[in-house]
Amino acid sequence: MPHEPRDTDTAVSADIGLEDIETLTESLSESESPENAIQIRELQEQLARAQADYRNLVKRTEQERADMGRYAVASVAKKFLSMVDDLERALATVPEAIAGGEWIRGIEAMHAKLVRELGSLEIMAFDSVGSIVDERYHEALSRGPGPAGTVVSEFERWYMLGDSVLRHAKVVVGSDEISTSPETTSTPTADESDSTGK
Repeated sequence: MPHEPRDTDTAVSADIGLEDIETLTESLSESESPENAIQIRELQEQLARAQADYRNLVKRTEQERADMGRYAVASVAKKFLSMVDDLERALATVPEAIAGGEWIRGIEAMHAKLVRELGSLEIMAFDSVGSIVDERYHEALSRGPGPAGTVVSEFERWYMLGDSVLRHAKVVVGSDEISTSPETTSTPTADESDSTGK
């Protein structure tokens, strides 16, 4: 006749539940037989592995959920960065004759609101001029007079979403050349350019 396992000989399957393992461990611990001691150790090891796997699963799930949310925010936010750029360029070139006017104040309010909304999503802008070029944050488009390896001007600022780069800054990097003073070098006028081109 096939041997029927006793309660203390209960086989442990790989997919046994955590509560079942704990119940079996408690029941086996009531007996002091060597066989039960071995089974208890095996159950405890399996319980520890199952708990570790569960914790890792929870962490991965939470991280994947956070990454998905961050990706959705980033894809939408990038569309608004160009709007912020346009508003900043417009405000930087406002003629003195209309500076402080109601229409200009309206543009400033719009810009401030966009910046606040981006900030509420953990999106922050950073200025690069004067800093050392860092490939993690800067995209060098050209070189110009100034200290070598230093950002001398920027076309677009860089933005961070939390601790991740949302957009790299587009910058001009110093070439270790000294800028020529306006007094020693003159820019040809339209007439001069025409005459030299003849």
